[in-house]
This record gives sequence, C-alpha cells and structure tokens, in this order.
Amino acid sequence: MIPKIFLALVGLLYAFLAIYCSVSSEKASRTVHLTMDGAGGRSEFLTVYGGLEFAIALLFLLPLAAPQYLRAGLLSCLIIHASLVAFRTLSIVLEPSAFAETRSLAIGEWVIFLLSLFMLFGLKK
Repeated sequence: MIPKIFLALVGLLYAFLAIYCSVSSEKASRTVHLTMDGAGGRSEFLTVYGGLEFAIALLFLLPLAAPQYLRAGLLSCLIIHASLVAFRTLSIVLEPSAFAETRSLAIGEWVIFLLSLFMLFGLKK
C-alpha cells in the first residue's frame, strides 16, 4: 500500500509541475533559469516541461488504476530519478555555482531516487 501511495504522490507532483509549466511557462522557466527565446524555445519548453512531465505523471499514477503495474512504476521511478541524480551531479561538477540555484531540485531528486530504491527493493515479489 505504501509504495502505491508513494507513486501516487510523485505522480501528482509531476502532474502539478506539468500544468504549472504549461500555464505559467514564463515564470516556470525563470525558476529553472532557462530562457525561452522565440516560438521554438516556448514550444520546446511546453513540450518537455509540460508534455513529458505529464507523461511521467501518468506513468506513476497508472498503478492506482492497474495495480499489476506497481513494480514497473517503481522501476520507472527509480530509473528516471537515478538518471536525474547522475546528470544533476555531473552538472554540479561541471558548473559548481549551479548548486546554489538548483539545490532544492537536487534534494528533491535525491529523496525520490532513494525512496524509490527503498520501495522497489522492499516490495515483496
């Protein structure tokens, strides 16, 4: 039950972020220090930060409707957040001053990564 609640909360977080990035894209892009130059930049931001985050939300929410996908949802959460942690770490190594601007994102990614690791390997087969 706890792993399903965990995935639901992470899924709702991603759904909120997708909607926020779609509705308030100018503000959201400033929050993550991205510029949206021209129509192409705005389109790309909407697609990646709106569309991709919404797809991730649906992936994490899927076990609520189809419980047989719980393990796959946890594995997806682990893979996604392990990748985010790896690339965030690389970005901080390459751009050390970026940590001050992205600290809260980095902490959130680490927390979700570690919890998904714990949930996946703590789940009985």
